[in-house]
Amino acid sequence: MVIRGAIEKDFGIISSMIKEEYMKHYSERWTKANAIKTLEYFSGVGKIFVIEIDGRVLGVVIVREEYYNNRKSLMVEELVVRGDVQGKGIGRKLMEFVEGDCRENGIKFIWLITGRKARAFEFYKRIGYKLGEDTVYFSKELG
Repeated sequence: MVIRGAIEKDFGIISSMIKEEYMKHYSERWTKANAIKTLEYFSGVGKIFVIEIDGRVLGVVIVREEYYNNRKSLMVEELVVRGDVQGKGIGRKLMEFVEGDCRENGIKFIWLITGRKARAFEFYKRIGYKLGEDTVYFSKELG
């Protein structure tokens, strides 16, 4: 098992994984092209790490460092594990890697957004993440 920074050559595999998993579990419609554009964007403003086992990319985590109110923090934008290997500790390994990277870089706070009905909701609770008590998520579609 190797966790490493993603390279552009990985974007095709990662985008297929995002498209497949998000269409299966969420009402989000992703195309491979849109996923690649998203990866290109985050490769410029954040970090993308993949987990590779026996030469196969099986998961990805996309993170972005922020600075707010005199504190560095890290936003987990996406965590995706291939469906056929979910539940085998791959997501946990990716998050442990991200946490270690944060410690090495003086970041003491990690945050993320997920849906209450998402499979990831219970996963994040199991690995020690706390549900925000006062935070509310708002959105508005602009036409």
